Amino acid sequence: TSGTWTYGSGALAAAWVSGRTYTINVRSADISDNFEVGGATITFLFDTSTTPPSISIPASNAFYGPSNLLPTLSGTAADVPVDPLSGLSAVHVRIHRAVDDRYWNGANWIATTETWRDATDTASWTYPQPNNPGWEDNRLYNVHARSLDLAGSLSNATTHSFTFDSTVPTLALTAPGQPFYNAPLSIQGTSADTG
Repeated sequence: TSGTWTYGSGALAAAWVSGRTYTINVRSADISDNFEVGGATITFLFDTSTTPPSISIPASNAFYGPSNLLPTLSGTAADVPVDPLSGLSAVHVRIHRAVDDRYWNGANWIATTETWRDATDTASWTYPQPNNPGWEDNRLYNVHARSLDLAGSLSNATTHSFTFDSTVPTLALTAPGQPFYNAPLSIQGTSADTG
């Protein structure tokens, strides 16, 4: 006869230790004590650990603008434990525009928070800036990154915030106000930055 079998108990479930590699060997036997030769073997890594990815660009609490462009978000990620069977399957990026509490879904800014996008690569990941429109003047953005490993464990997110400012500051000189002086004077003026 044939069928499906299982083996497990509460004690076995509690015995698995994250970060360890296990090998399971099984073989069959019939009621006449005929044992299968060889059987089947599988080796696997039990992994419940995660490490959040790092964000290199944008820098945390930085300012960007026409003279300091931000065409691409980037960072690094790695899985733990370091093991031949471990690895990452994806890095996800989410971009939040604070002024209207909107999230980038790859095409538009929408209200839904679950707008995680797949980055390119994992160990050194990248994601392009939104293009509809691009970064807007005088806006605060929050960039979140998280990683998903091969075991299906999702990391906590890393967050960097930055401000995009494309407004040019203005300056006016108010003193000296005439072409000649015969005594010490101070230089005075006004300035403004609305971005």
